Amino acid sequence: MPGFEWEDLEPCVEWMAPFARTHMDEGSVEVKFFQSINAEDSHNIQIHAVDLNMLVRGYSCFIAFSTLMF
Repeated sequence: MPGFEWEDLEPCVEWMAPFARTHMDEGSVEVKFFQSINAEDSHNIQIHAVDLNMLVRGYSCFIAFSTLMF
């Protein structure tokens, strides 16, 4: 099975990078453990904290980056 070429992935990477950077800038979230959840299943719990402000910041970065490229 052939792999992807950079030209296939570039549009996705360019679109996702500002949102990923915004998420990274928020910092890590402490992993939570619950007595009622088996430790082996703790990876199923979503511990990230996202809100619309993060989306707006990510989109603003995307727009700023896009205007620099064109």
